[in-house]
Amino acid sequence: MSNEQAELKKRFDNNPCRGIVLGAGIEGSMRQFAWIMGRSPNSQNRVYEPNVEGADLRTAPADPSKVEDPRLIIYNVMRHSGSSLHVVSNGDQTDDVAEYGYHSVSVDSGGFDDFSYALRRRHCEPDAPTFTPRITGIQNRGASVVYLALLRPDFDEQAHWIEVEKASGLTKDQFRKEGMKESEVTEAYNQAIGKLARLDHQRFPTIRSFFEFPFRTGIGYCLTTYKPGSLPEGKELLSFDGEPFAVPIVGTLDESVMNLWNHLDDCGDKHWRVAIAGIEIAPNGRYKMFVHNTRQKV
Repeated sequence: MSNEQAELKKRFDNNPCRGIVLGAGIEGSMRQFAWIMGRSPNSQNRVYEPNVEGADLRTAPADPSKVEDPRLIIYNVMRHSGSSLHVVSNGDQTDDVAEYGYHSVSVDSGGFDDFSYALRRRHCEPDAPTFTPRITGIQNRGASVVYLALLRPDFDEQAHWIEVEKASGLTKDQFRKEGMKESEVTEAYNQAIGKLARLDHQRFPTIRSFFEFPFRTGIGYCLTTYKPGSLPEGKELLSFDGEPFAVPIVGTLDESVMNLWNHLDDCGDKHWRVAIAGIEIAPNGRYKMFVHNTRQKV
């Protein structure tokens, strides 16, 4: 087992994460990957859905009648902008990056400043108390670098939020009124906790880290939302921190997608794995996408 394969096994153990990988195949084509996992029925009720051209990717409900709260789970995963830029992320920040003036970016020297500027307006996700990190990456076709970003919660402020929440004695049931959606109940509850903690869960204190890596054939750079070790059930999810880690990009596009998929921890009959996709962009700009979903769209 290669060092990179061993790292995959370690990083994905007991880890119901979303993740992205950016890098290159052995033959030099640019490749990007993304996957989603979930523990709740709302998170698991999703599929990956490419657009007609097969260059962009979004999440969609597997069964629209079972959607509890579309916020944070329905978004564009992959988008291309102009003739060369390709963006991948775990949330709606995909659109921010793709739309922030990239039509004028130089393939060889530009991109990082605009990339970082577009994300400095964003915060970690408002799913208190987890405050899931936003993970994003871009590649310009023909460029020699890969850019990634991690927007994670400030751990001290997160610990303060959790402490205040536990001491508050508040429950969501206290905010539930007839006719309210569960998402509205959660929002009212989080606003109340936020007032006590003097924090805004929608604009939670966020540590923004940006990374630049060399383009290496056969290697990708990976960010996940969480760290390994999310069991036992009920344990707080641990936000990823630190630098992206190297993973192998092996074989064809289909093979490299399934290599990642097979390393993800499905947690037995809990079936955390939801969907995974990869896109391959050749030097001449031609691309193809491979998608693997656990569920079929109704």
